[in-house]
Amino acid sequence: MQHWTGTLAYTDRPTRTGTTLAHPERLLTRPLPLPLFLNEMDGHPVGAVTTLSIHADEVRAEGTIRDGILTPGRPLPVGIDVIPEDADTSSGHALMRRWRIAAASVLNDPEHRAPAWPGTTIRLKGDSQ
Repeated sequence: MQHWTGTLAYTDRPTRTGTTLAHPERLLTRPLPLPLFLNEMDGHPVGAVTTLSIHADEVRAEGTIRDGILTPGRPLPVGIDVIPEDADTSSGHALMRRWRIAAASVLNDPEHRAPAWPGTTIRLKGDSQ
């Protein structure tokens, strides 16, 4: 297993679809580790999210991933898989008031979904790229 680090989400901006997560600190209350999937939240996990923290507007994380998926100098997009429990759409976009994080997915196939927040990536820990 290899170790990774990266940004999973942003707390101060909506996703590509306009959804905003209320109370982003809820990420920090979820028991760890969380499963890390490849491209979709199905099949067997390829790793785990072992730490979560919020710095400024970034939800940062670290974890482990199966050898060979990440390579030096090549960060990959990543997204979080959120289960909505209550959403308010009265403002024209969805504000998820109650939700929980289920997992994260590293996206190495451009044919699969794009990450919810542009710029969210993971890279090998210690990789300066």
